[in-house]
Amino acid sequence: MSDPAPTVSRRTEALALTGAVALFVLLASLRARNHPVPFYDDVAYLDLSARIRESGGLSALIDGLFRGSWPEDNRNPLYLALLSVFAGRDPAFHVRAQVLGVALGAAALVASWWCARRLFGARTAIAIAVLLAASETLVAWSSREACEPLLLVFAALAFERLLRDGPSVRALFLGGLFAGFAQLTKGTGIFIAVAACAAICCEGLRDRAQPASARFVSAASRVACVLAGLVLGGLPLFVRNVRRFHSPLHNINDRFLWIDPLDDFSEIFAPGALARLDRGPLAYLHALTPGKAALRLGRGLGETLVHLGDSLSLVSPHPFGPVHIGWLALGILAAALSVRLVVKWPPGFQRTFFLAHAALMFAFFVFYNAVSGSSRYLMPLALALLFPLGRELASRREWQKRVAFAITLAVLVATVGAPDEHLAPPGFLATFDAIRARVGPGEAFAVDSRSRFQPYWAMDPRVRMEIVSTSWAGKLLPSSEQLAELRARGVRFVVLDGTSRKDEEARWFFANELPLLADGSLPLAPLPAGLHIAWADPGTPRRFLLLELGEPTAQ
Repeated sequence: MSDPAPTVSRRTEALALTGAVALFVLLASLRARNHPVPFYDDVAYLDLSARIRESGGLSALIDGLFRGSWPEDNRNPLYLALLSVFAGRDPAFHVRAQVLGVALGAAALVASWWCARRLFGARTAIAIAVLLAASETLVAWSSREACEPLLLVFAALAFERLLRDGPSVRALFLGGLFAGFAQLTKGTGIFIAVAACAAICCEGLRDRAQPASARFVSAASRVACVLAGLVLGGLPLFVRNVRRFHSPLHNINDRFLWIDPLDDFSEIFAPGALARLDRGPLAYLHALTPGKAALRLGRGLGETLVHLGDSLSLVSPHPFGPVHIGWLALGILAAALSVRLVVKWPPGFQRTFFLAHAALMFAFFVFYNAVSGSSRYLMPLALALLFPLGRELASRREWQKRVAFAITLAVLVATVGAPDEHLAPPGFLATFDAIRARVGPGEAFAVDSRSRFQPYWAMDPRVRMEIVSTSWAGKLLPSSEQLAELRARGVRFVVLDGTSRKDEEARWFFANELPLLADGSLPLAPLPAGLHIAWADPGTPRRFLLLELGEPTAQ
């Protein structure tokens, strides 16, 4: 399908694309400036990519994948490999990673523009580029350490091959290949290839012009082309998974498909949590009741709609503030409109592939998001949903004016109202220096799973950082249980972070015994038995304490 409206000049198109990229780089750079300290997944990417560089670089990683010795089974290796080129243990590595993220986000925008241009024409491509330039999710995850911008590059390249009617054998193979590269970046890449195979089968059943045997052979050969491309693109990961974990699609997060929803996902780091949660599909289904199933599906549906709306929302100054919620609600409506537009397309492979991909991703994440959800998980689906929206926008002048006004308003509000957080939080750097001065190679320190103080990526790799949840089922664990877990993990130092919270509830170690003082400071006494203060944040209020564990007291 091409644009239903007249095309634009090459000069106008070039200026529009340049303006969209410039706007995106500006917004993502401002967001990166206000993300001075990496935390959660950010630090894992930084540490793992530094370990790749320290262990021999890209050649050693490739060798480890094919030998099955590369142990990381949470984050897929392609983005890590790219990030390792810039890796180091210096604090400036975070900035280099952010620069790479912004560049990859811009590449994703250009790849999506190119895909839309090839499929639907220049006017639709311009609309897609402008919408992505002001996308809250793309801006947010391009300003930090995340694989999603690179994932979108390969998703766009795969869509360009597959989102067409009657794709050739070569197009199917290349679509599968790019889906393999996407899988090598993040586990959701597999949905692209599966949707293509499903569309091939559906279209084969619908075609009555040939005998059933001929249709079967044709469909099987075309499915084989997609799968061959997928296997070739993701080969290093598939080989590692089979050799080390005996399953080509293994990921450590698979276990979270088969647990009951948690109100606080960070509690997977609580003492004994994984042993209590990790039951597998058969045990989970055996214990599943109709009530539990309805609760999970209802929760998953709500979470998925929120994250899908967020993945299509415009830039906002504060996550889940009033402005963000407004754009999020419009994002949900936009997703529904996009599907409705596709349903009205003429029957064919393009329409079937689009609907199959949307249905597969949405259904899977309704089940998964009940446990752990994020809008970034749905970014490939959001990109696909933008194509019919952009095509419709290109043909409706009245829509263009409204969308242009909305984007202008969103950009102004997001830039003027953005928080000024370009410096590390008070006490953070001093605590970092205190840790580095006291924790030696082979020793371990612990942080609460809700704390954003996670500096191990910029430390000697022989130092261990243990992440421990201080709560279970929403309640703080007794100090004795926390101490027992810390000792069992060989922890010498414990970081108390007075800013660590879940929905305004305290989430620092021993918070029951060490509530904040009137000025918001962490108290210096009384400490649980066996602990003493190794260092105290000199700031006011005192946000951090570093405690040292002594030998356990004889009973």
